[in-house]
Amino acid sequence: MKKFVFIALFGTIVSQELEITSSQIVYSGNHPLHAWTGVSTEASGSITYNEDSETGSVRIEVPLSSFDSKLSSRDSNMLYYTEALDYPTVVFQSSKVTVGRASAGIEGKLTFHGVTQPLRVTASFDKKNKIVKGDFSIRLSDFEVERPSLLFVKIDDDIAINFKFEFK
Repeated sequence: MKKFVFIALFGTIVSQELEITSSQIVYSGNHPLHAWTGVSTEASGSITYNEDSETGSVRIEVPLSSFDSKLSSRDSNMLYYTEALDYPTVVFQSSKVTVGRASAGIEGKLTFHGVTQPLRVTASFDKKNKIVKGDFSIRLSDFEVERPSLLFVKIDDDIAINFKFEFK
């Protein structure tokens, strides 16, 4: 019984849940005539980390309407093609997090445009300052998003995503 109590108390001490206090998610798109980025600082979510087992979980949500590309017509177009009225948020939920010294392998599911796809990301982190950074890319076609076109040429299918989260 004493051993069980010790394990339960120790598990409570080394396991912690942190909430996002600051976020930046940047998406980058390309077209033969130009490239652009859109930035959101409105992600919400949490990370749970157990130092003992070096595992954890992550959940992140970001409203599509929060992305700003510095061109309102492009932002409106993005919201139209992603059908943001029907699918207002992008959600990532981890299923497995493996933590190393300064990086973590994160596997989970990304839900965008009503479609859920597996996603694997390697993120770097600064334990002292509680900052997590990383990048990955998606294909719009994997999420059944129709690609807009300019002068009859569609934008690239690949969208690069960079993220930085600070936790408390």
